[in-house]
Amino acid sequence: MKYIIYTFYQYYNYKSHASIAYESSIMLFILTLFINLLSILILFNLMQYFPKFEDDQRWKNFLFIIFIFIPMYFITSNIYKKSKLISIDLKVETVRKFKFLTILYLIFTMTLFLYSIYS
Repeated sequence: MKYIIYTFYQYYNYKSHASIAYESSIMLFILTLFINLLSILILFNLMQYFPKFEDDQRWKNFLFIIFIFIPMYFITSNIYKKSKLISIDLKVETVRKFKFLTILYLIFTMTLFLYSIYS
């Protein structure tokens, strides 16, 4: 997981996003985990155990997601600290390999999500 976050960090660590590269990489990683979790819950028909609010109360859905997202952000950012992430020194070939594997992981995640929704 550290290398997935590192790959996201390398992607965001450019001029316009350099100041928020670490935060963006952590959030993208958590979003990917949420998509995986949601896909698994849908596939195994476990969504019924989570609160479902009416359309006029969509703000409750957003609050529910935020109250899950914020602790996960702080836990993940404490496990994978910015100083450790920046200090990772890999060969160019290894970085390319991790970028390729991360792209495959994202494709798999989206495929699983779409399959779970349409099945």
